[in-house]
Amino acid sequence: MSNRKSWTLGISGGVIVLLVVIIIIVGVKDSVLLSNDTRHIVSNEAGHALQLSITEKVNNLWKLAQHSGGANFETKIIMQGSYLIKAEDWKQEALKWKESIQVATPFVAREERGQEVLRANDQGSNWKREILVFAEQDGRLYFTIHLTGVELNGKEHIVDEGEHLHKALQANNHSVLWNSEIRTKAVGTLDSMWGKMHRKMQLLGHAKPIDNYEDIRTRSVSYETDYMGEGIKMKSGVANLQMAVHELAGEGITRLTLGTPLIAGEY
Repeated sequence: MSNRKSWTLGISGGVIVLLVVIIIIVGVKDSVLLSNDTRHIVSNEAGHALQLSITEKVNNLWKLAQHSGGANFETKIIMQGSYLIKAEDWKQEALKWKESIQVATPFVAREERGQEVLRANDQGSNWKREILVFAEQDGRLYFTIHLTGVELNGKEHIVDEGEHLHKALQANNHSVLWNSEIRTKAVGTLDSMWGKMHRKMQLLGHAKPIDNYEDIRTRSVSYETDYMGEGIKMKSGVANLQMAVHELAGEGITRLTLGTPLIAGEY
């Protein structure tokens, strides 16, 4: 069984900002975080945070994931956000948005769960880009960009693409939240994989556990580290790395998921 953990962002005084999640099917579930101007919290224990680029963060995850001894590494970058629109025709606004980030792939209109959405998907031999855009009655246009790459070449392609898209969104004053994840499978038990990865995590630098989940086959912990940059503020710290290990029953195989600042989907 897969486990889903949703993002929550904290602000000073312990007030929790609820991120509304709209689920739309893309073969698997897309989590669309709806936020006006929230961004990753930038403090750590020392009161400072490394200002890391997408490339640096994903490469740090990759370095850690390689220690697992796994195969068929899959890397994901997810970007999402929303902004107020003035035009009555939200589809025309969506076309302008797509043009502003220099994506030429045409939109395809679909009805999903009773709502009309636009999708623009493209892929190569080891990478895939999926774009979802829709409007809500609050007068905002919402977008999600999923980039997926397989093995090293796919990872490098989507990192370059991610940097380009992130800069284009910022250049057009679109607030955007993003996270990255790396997944792999390896021979071993839950305990053996966890022990191996935890030792490597500590060798890379300081890593303080601040939130955890565990059941008979799954273990997941969120950490505040001094090497993963910006993070999400939680009650006991600033999470900028999450590790989850799930043991597949009767197969002798574990599935490892690493995410920064948190894992946004299933593990």
